[in-house]
Amino acid sequence: MLAGIILSLGCLIGVALTVLGLPGTWLMVLGALGIEAWRPELLSWSAIITAAVMALLAEVAELAAGAVGAKKAGGSKRAAMGAIVGGVLGGIVGTFVLPIPIVGTVLGAAIGSGAAAAVLELSVDGRTMEQIRRVGWGAFFGRLVATVLKTAFAVMIATVLVASVCVGGW
Repeated sequence: MLAGIILSLGCLIGVALTVLGLPGTWLMVLGALGIEAWRPELLSWSAIITAAVMALLAEVAELAAGAVGAKKAGGSKRAAMGAIVGGVLGGIVGTFVLPIPIVGTVLGAAIGSGAAAAVLELSVDGRTMEQIRRVGWGAFFGRLVATVLKTAFAVMIATVLVASVCVGGW
């Protein structure tokens, strides 16, 4: 029972960390591995592997979303790379500049993604300000979608792990 409570709390914390842009999905997988080592009868390897695959898919979705948003808006490869790097840096800066829990990190990542994509799009010859603006907004909204997607994956991971503990592994 104690192991199930610990895993459930770990999953709750993992989902919250994911919203903040931190590796909450991987925290949940590591927590599940710890519970498996401590109380192997509570979790199945199929649940742990399912959680790990979902965590990997969440990382890919998060990494790609800002870049995809920039590219769909007509951005260059430079803008797509800028969206990725800008999203990471913006999330870190936003956490401290906008010290409102969750909001600062999420907005910082989206703003950083859009700003970096737009700045790098400036280096492409022949781009109009309208095209650059579209690329920046595409990266911004792509990053917001990434946060929602990764949070959805985190909730699914938590559900799989907690459900597996509740039924004694599956």
